[in-house]
Amino acid sequence: MIEIKEFLSVAVGPRSDEEVFNVHQIESLLDRVGQTLGCRKLLSPVVEQMLLHCTVQLACKLVSGELPLVSSAEGNKRLALLEKFVVLWAQTPSPPLHLLLSEPTLTAIFSATDSERTDYLFLIRQLIERGLLGEEDLGTNWPKLSALSWPEESSLPSLPNHRDILQVSQ
Repeated sequence: MIEIKEFLSVAVGPRSDEEVFNVHQIESLLDRVGQTLGCRKLLSPVVEQMLLHCTVQLACKLVSGELPLVSSAEGNKRLALLEKFVVLWAQTPSPPLHLLLSEPTLTAIFSATDSERTDYLFLIRQLIERGLLGEEDLGTNWPKLSALSWPEESSLPSLPNHRDILQVSQ
């Protein structure tokens, strides 16, 4: 929990040039969180929900560009990292994925770069494909998502009426 808080504090607080992370550090953190969550008999429900909440917040900061990553963390490495988040959440009961669709996250995504927006759409699409987010989850946030200026290759479909609601071009 302390380590996740350190990652998040770098994302929201003043930072120096040395306060950047690489994909390997975040992957390692997610592996440790997964191991901790796997020991449910030693974990209280409150701690479990706090860990899940922090991982969702970490993903929000990552896809919005607020979490500083070493520039070599582009392309497939970033997508593989986002998939690790999805795998972790798929193995746990009720992660607070609504945070990905919250006003602060959408506001940050609005200010993000095209590649960060593409990462966000990739993450949302993965969650939909795994059944972790449904159309009803997106329904209340659809107007907000549709209002964002998306990169052309990652645009949203006009109507949210099927499981492939958010498609990201390869």
